[in-house]
Amino acid sequence: MPNRKKQRPKTAAVLPIRWSIKMNHKISSDFVTVRAQFKSFFVLSAIWVMLAVANLYLYFVRHVPDSELVALLTGTIALLWWIWLRGFKLTISGEELEYRDGFFKSSRVSIKDIVDIKNKYIEWNFITRKMKIPRIFIIAQK
Repeated sequence: MPNRKKQRPKTAAVLPIRWSIKMNHKISSDFVTVRAQFKSFFVLSAIWVMLAVANLYLYFVRHVPDSELVALLTGTIALLWWIWLRGFKLTISGEELEYRDGFFKSSRVSIKDIVDIKNKYIEWNFITRKMKIPRIFIIAQK
């Protein structure tokens, strides 16, 4: 009996944000919609919400001048994070794959046209460091 190494299953997807899966079933078609999880909303906006609440406290209870402007600014930053994260959506149906980014720009490709799906890392230069960011590349026919 030959000595065989166990092969690991290939990862289906590596996405830039943690995603939650919601299964939606209709009579005419089945599809999967994937959106950003609550954890992502919490991590990116919790500090801004806390700063807004703290500054509202300073304004209404301690009567600190201009703290309402800081509360407005920090609350707006939290709201912008929520809007950006709400934009992300991946929908897979029997016929097509649709991806919407954080700026609500959609891309669609027919499942029949997909040639390959690859997990790759892109490099971003951040000050003096190179960061490797995981991305999914979908290669479709032209």
